[in-house]
Parts: sequence; structure tokens; C-alpha cells
Amino acid sequence: MIKLDQFRKEIIKVWFNRAKKHINGTINGFGNQPIATQLFYVDGLIYCTITYEAYLFGMFAEKTVKNNRKNLDRKFGNILKDSNLPDDLKNAINELYKETNINHIKDMSGRSRRFVWVKNKDDLDNILDVIYRIRSNLLHGGKELSNDRNFKLIKYSFIALYRILEIILKHEGLIC
Repeated sequence: MIKLDQFRKEIIKVWFNRAKKHINGTINGFGNQPIATQLFYVDGLIYCTITYEAYLFGMFAEKTVKNNRKNLDRKFGNILKDSNLPDDLKNAINELYKETNINHIKDMSGRSRRFVWVKNKDDLDNILDVIYRIRSNLLHGGKELSNDRNFKLIKYSFIALYRILEIILKHEGLIC
């Protein structure tokens, strides 16, 4: 594990604050017009994944998201077992569990990796793996927003990742 430098801390704070505007419902699009609900969650998920990667690669010396995620799990793996989790986090994880157990998440990026799904609602590593695959499919694999299931997966991935990051970043003293 390494110590975050000031520049990386600022990157984390800036992108997390952008995601916070989405979780709080206080963001509008161009000309102060409301943005489409689907884009609202897509933007939030992208902001959260930027925050997530900035934190992972700043805190852990590994070269891959997977290895850094394993280190994060070693450090914070018990946070989802806390009985005082925010209700929207519990709901988002339950919805991801339900949706991904009906149909597992395939790799749409063309790399033919294994299918993923939420196997255990308390398993941080597994949940982050599923969220990251949904994000990768969105950015690299052409996941369609017009599909109701995809919309749910993106929405609940954003909410879950935001709340997980909120817990971690508060613990690290990066946000209040």
C-alpha cells in the first residue's frame, strides 16, 4: 500500500463531488435543462468509476484493477456486513443480486471473460467485480440504455458504488 499524493486526493474529491450531485439529484444538463434519467445514472456511474480507479491506483501498487480490488477487499471487505448500511445501498445490492442471478453479466467487450453475478450480498470484491463489468460493458461493449434491465443495472451499480466509495473515503478522511 502506498500513500495518496495531494494531486490524487484532489482528483478523488473532484470526481466524487460530481457523482454526489447526481446521487442528490441536483445536476442538470446543458442550458440548465433536466437530463434524461438514463444519462443521469450513466454520468453518475462514470464519475464513481473514475473516483474508484483514482483511489485504487493511488492506494495500491498493483497494475490491474482486479489486483487493486483484491487489496481493497482485504482492507475494507467487511463493510457490507455492517447492519447500519444506508438503505439505498442495501436496496441497490439486493436489486443487483436479483437481476444478476436471473441473467449473469457477460463480457461485451470482446475479451470473452467469464460471466459474473452477485453471489453473496456481503462480498465486496464480488460486488465491485460485477459493477466494474457493467461499467465496462457500458463503455466498451455497447450496452444499450433503452433496455429496462440494462437501465436497472446501471442505476443500481451507480448507487451501490457511490455509497461504498462514500464509506471508504470517509474512513480514509478524504471526504467529510
